Amino acid sequence: MADRLISCDDHMDISQLPEDLWTSRLPASLLDRAPHVEDRDGQAVWVCDGKVWGRWDGKPPATGSARPVKALYNAFDRAAIYDQSARRPAVPGLRLADMDRDGVETQVIFGPIFQISTDDPVLRCACYRVYNDWLLDFCKAAPDRLIGLPMLPETPEAALAELERVIAKGGVRQVNLMIANVNPKLDDPAWEPLWQALEQSGVILSWHITVFVGKPGDRTAGKAASVFENTKFFWADKGGSALVTKPSDLFKRQIYATFQDDHVAMSLIPFFGEGHLLWASDYPHPDSVWPNSRAAIERQMRHLSPEMRRKLTRDNAAALYGLGGS
Repeated sequence: MADRLISCDDHMDISQLPEDLWTSRLPASLLDRAPHVEDRDGQAVWVCDGKVWGRWDGKPPATGSARPVKALYNAFDRAAIYDQSARRPAVPGLRLADMDRDGVETQVIFGPIFQISTDDPVLRCACYRVYNDWLLDFCKAAPDRLIGLPMLPETPEAALAELERVIAKGGVRQVNLMIANVNPKLDDPAWEPLWQALEQSGVILSWHITVFVGKPGDRTAGKAASVFENTKFFWADKGGSALVTKPSDLFKRQIYATFQDDHVAMSLIPFFGEGHLLWASDYPHPDSVWPNSRAAIERQMRHLSPEMRRKLTRDNAAALYGLGGS
């Protein structure tokens, strides 16, 4: 295992989840509104409160294995795997086989962050709980190879409650805060109990860059690091109080960043240092490098020493997650 990769940003998309995930697990009071699969215009899709959340891949497409010339629907097309009805990423044996094919020992698995979008906070939190429970059970198939990230709701009280709940279940190394719609903003003191609980537990907090979406007119709209723009307003409100540690030093000490096939990331090694950059394959997305991760790594890291390559593709992550062989 010593030369195998650790991928720190992979996915479990809504298209791969079990058809009865929510209809079999939500509380009885919410079952009549549970996200469920319907057939619409020949495509199986998830529907909740009349809104389509996204496609479901458990039904063979009407076109079978046929693909338009030069089309690329997902990573599996690169591997000539066209039968999506098996929902490969959500079947432990198939996912592990895909990891073996790509030389990956461990994956850090983000969830379907866009599609759980009901406006009812009670139903939304319940959907998060169901998904989180299922994901943690899924990862028990290979706990040191499958690191699933439970999702936290968007309010301080609900996020703290869910964090404490999943920690009590055990096996949680990292969680993902649904940061695009947090209310209030992260500079609000109401979030402090969550920060304290994370620090005390040692659980890693993460977010995914594509969930940074500002509404028109928001002070953070259109900014890649939108939520963190709040910090400058926060410190201005406090009279520009002096920090004990420079923000850049805090960033280097506390923050880890993932990259996929990114030459800019290579140029940022001096800023991050050798220990805080983490490679990822982005399996199973269309823009992932699976099943050609080794070629992608060679393409962007050919100028780096073997020791540095190993840090970026394995050792940094092994140390962060407490995995063997670092």
